[in-house]
Amino acid sequence: MLYHISESTKKGRRWRRQKDFQKEILPSLASLARHEVAEDLQTIGGLVKAAGSPPGTKLARDAGKNKEARGRKRMRASVSNVVESTGSMPLQQPAATAEPGSQDRWLTGWGSEGGKAEACSYSFYSFWFGVILSYRVALYSLIEFRIWELLYIHDFINSRCPRAPPKLKAMKRSVKSFLQARSNLSQWTHNLTIRPSSTSALTLCENPPQITESKHSHLTKSIPNHAHMNQMLSQMIMNYIPIDHLNLMKLIDFSVSSHGFAASALLFTQFYGFIDSDLCNSMIRCYTDSNKHLHSVFIYTQMWKNGIFPDSSTFPTVLKSVAQLCRQELGKAIHCCIIQMGFESNVYVSTALVNMYGICSSVSDARQVFDEIPDRNIVSWNALITGYNHNRMFRKVIDVFREMQIAGAKPVEVTMVGVLLACAHLGALNQGRWIDDYIDHNRLRLNVFVGTALIDMYAKCGVVDEAEKIFKAMRVKNVYTWNVLISGYAMNGRGESALQAFSRMIMEKFKPDEVTFLGVLCACCHQGLVNEGRTYFTSMKEEFGLRPRIEHYGCMVDLLGRAGFLDEAQQLIQTMSMQPDPIIWRELLGACRIHGNIQLGEFAIKKLLELEPNNGENYVLLANLYSRDQRWDKVGEVREMMDCRRVRKVPGCSSIEIDNVVYEFVVSNYIKPGFEEVYKLLADMNKKLKLAGYVADTGMASYDIEEEEKEHSLMYHSEKLALAFGLLKSPSGLTLRIVKNLRICQDCHGFFKIVSKVYRRDISVRDRNRFHHFVGGACSCKDYW
Repeated sequence: MLYHISESTKKGRRWRRQKDFQKEILPSLASLARHEVAEDLQTIGGLVKAAGSPPGTKLARDAGKNKEARGRKRMRASVSNVVESTGSMPLQQPAATAEPGSQDRWLTGWGSEGGKAEACSYSFYSFWFGVILSYRVALYSLIEFRIWELLYIHDFINSRCPRAPPKLKAMKRSVKSFLQARSNLSQWTHNLTIRPSSTSALTLCENPPQITESKHSHLTKSIPNHAHMNQMLSQMIMNYIPIDHLNLMKLIDFSVSSHGFAASALLFTQFYGFIDSDLCNSMIRCYTDSNKHLHSVFIYTQMWKNGIFPDSSTFPTVLKSVAQLCRQELGKAIHCCIIQMGFESNVYVSTALVNMYGICSSVSDARQVFDEIPDRNIVSWNALITGYNHNRMFRKVIDVFREMQIAGAKPVEVTMVGVLLACAHLGALNQGRWIDDYIDHNRLRLNVFVGTALIDMYAKCGVVDEAEKIFKAMRVKNVYTWNVLISGYAMNGRGESALQAFSRMIMEKFKPDEVTFLGVLCACCHQGLVNEGRTYFTSMKEEFGLRPRIEHYGCMVDLLGRAGFLDEAQQLIQTMSMQPDPIIWRELLGACRIHGNIQLGEFAIKKLLELEPNNGENYVLLANLYSRDQRWDKVGEVREMMDCRRVRKVPGCSSIEIDNVVYEFVVSNYIKPGFEEVYKLLADMNKKLKLAGYVADTGMASYDIEEEEKEHSLMYHSEKLALAFGLLKSPSGLTLRIVKNLRICQDCHGFFKIVSKVYRRDISVRDRNRFHHFVGGACSCKDYW
């Protein structure tokens, strides 16, 4: 039941709240995260100051009736007003003579004098909801989180106003719809209904006693969930319940260890004026484990501000948050503090530095720190391997693994997963098999992670049968294991096997996710299963309740476009629930190139150049579209456009593994020293294949030159150089496995088919999209790619 407050009292308090906002609330909020949110808080304060009060709210309408406002035209909020106001509105620091904890009590119990706390809490909520809803300002996510955090932690509506006014409920519903995309806000506004089970805890807080050991035990045991914990803490702070040092630490430890109450613990410690390094380390660890990395860094900065020195337990955790934020400059600043405090020789701190630099794409710094670690452990080696994998330096991963063996370090399961990931991307089948044998020989556990990595490695190396054996041998599987198997079938052109695996997955009660359907749609795309693709795309939304992502739409556009349903593909793009990205338009442009639809292709390239004006692949696709129709004037215009914008085409690069060594080749007609035999063999192959019926496909050549010159330019593609090198250096009968960074062209595709027949060699080519297995003059893609 709300207390009745007269209209004149309401008017006076409204204007007082606006004044107090700039003097008290704004600096108090800034004290929570000054290093990150000061500028944005000034913007909020500037909006309030520039507009007078939130427009369109009852607060604004009532303000117009105020005697002080009569005869004056209230200033409306505008960009110029906001900029002018925020630029001249410094954040006020709290007074040094203020009573300890007074600011926090002012925040939590704003206007809670006497017995009128309920009505004032409603006004407190109304003011903040008005600020958020009326201005529709694009608040920085941390600002939104701070405002909502205060509203939620100090939720008087639940504890004292169980029957919230309808207007307040409507405001809460509006805010939810306005901020529904903010996942970190929804978890704080999830459950706002008090239950009788926590009444005992709240009752202890309403009558402020001295909390003893027994009462503290009863207090913590009677809290059923996170929402009630926050309510209890807000009541304790509001009523300033005395508590001794020991029980204060226990209550703080309880809140920190719950992975949802660290913010409450922070306000708790600020209010009671107690904080030390152990508590800070606990809160930093809690924030890091909860993926609230900005908050973790904020606690670290507050440690220095309050004269609390970090220790060896602080740096590894805060560096993990810095790595997730990818703030290399901040990481270097912390590195300086580590050196200054003498912790650089600590293996745990140094390992955290290696991990941070690796994730922040500074692998040279990561390697330097790693080399300076006096006593490396297996975690240090794993951190370096993870850094190289993160930066796609897969050959370095293999080198580091060899260094491990020389140094006598014993790998663990995590190490094997990292090395197998590198082998999968390199297509290094021999090295991957050696790792598989190493796992068996050293009796490492074939857990779900190692098993999934092995399946992924064999699938990406084109040996699906071996992947199936590993899958059947695994006792424990998860959805990621099924996803890797389905994707492996799809990229190797075994679409029917992928769909059968999906059916088995459903029968064994595994719930598919977005990645599962991405693999299924890719399988339909590579096999040209249009009807099946439509069915799975629809069931993804209607049967499994999964919202398609941009990658799923890309698969559908590719599937429809390759099959010739260009109008349907264009209609799908127009009805997407999100804005098309460059991949969508590139898939449509590729389909236009296949079917020669220049008009739609020009429309797609226009959209592409708006999104990616500096991507050379877009210009190449357009040039190929024109060259297919022999419109050489348009091809010349595309090349001039590339020159004017200084856009360069990504060079083709192919690799092949011979005797456990990966060799790389780039497209070039320049004979490199030591590879004269390769170019000579390639020229002989070209003559021999012509006798067998090979005709160079010069339709994609983007120059208006003689036919002979076009054939000569096609001869030295990177995959042909790798093929010739493999024929020269490998024994007969061995399957040649080539990996290319781009899609294989039509001429090379036909060239490889005839080579597999004439030279009687099985050839496996993994391009950017899929595998092509050439056997006896035929390809596994059945020329549908």
